[in-house]
Amino acid sequence: MPSTNEAYTYLDELRESGACNMFGSGSYVRSEFGISAKEAEVFVLGWMKAVEAETWDMDSHEFVEKVEN
Repeated sequence: MPSTNEAYTYLDELRESGACNMFGSGSYVRSEFGISAKEAEVFVLGWMKAVEAETWDMDSHEFVEKVEN
């Protein structure tokens, strides 16, 4: 099983490549890491939420602390 950082970095690179719509990225994650569909779904949904919440930086491939104003 990949670490969260490994999976999220893979998803960043997959998004950048334009190979698929990110809603269909679960099969790519499953194939890349040899994990179940449910495990892949957890990574994909977690990545989407982290990107939306701006707690994952897709350029530096790391979690960032979001500062509230």
